[in-house]
Amino acid sequence: MDRQTLRDWAHRFNEKGPAGLINGKAPGPVPKLSAEQKQELKRIVEIGPDLARDGVVRWRCVDLRRVIKGRFDVDLDEVSIGRVLKELGFAHVSPRPQHPKQDPQAIAAFKKTFPRGWRRRPRARQ
Repeated sequence: MDRQTLRDWAHRFNEKGPAGLINGKAPGPVPKLSAEQKQELKRIVEIGPDLARDGVVRWRCVDLRRVIKGRFDVDLDEVSIGRVLKELGFAHVSPRPQHPKQDPQAIAAFKKTFPRGWRRRPRARQ
């Protein structure tokens, strides 16, 4: 043991007693997004993108990366954005978006409706 380590231990013992000799957990890096920025991001995701302004019909991490860089001047990678979204309570799987110019009548006409007699009947077991 070198002299500096012993000196540090003596100072920690004098300040906090025996509990000062226990190594504490390191605080880790400071988050890039503040709590207010995370709540703003949550609001942005809940509202959804505007096709005219954002150019997309649903959010992807790469799109949110661009929005975060533009609004908060913070550069996060896509994996970190996924972690923040999970922390905010969003699921990875999302429903398929609807096209803004989708026609409900065309969808109903396209669906195949078979007469009842055309359905397959189960074979009788022999």
